[in-house]
Amino acid sequence: LTNKLIYGIITGVLVGILVALIVFGRRVERAAYTQVEGQPGAA
Repeated sequence: LTNKLIYGIITGVLVGILVALIVFGRRVERAAYTQVEGQPGAA
């Protein structure tokens, strides 16, 4: 294994985790807005 390959794998894993967190965060946010929708006092 070369250093480039190792760094590439690490970078790929980190980017994958970051993307997963962003996608998951958006889904949670959308679900939260759906729950709050229609309630008095909702922003």
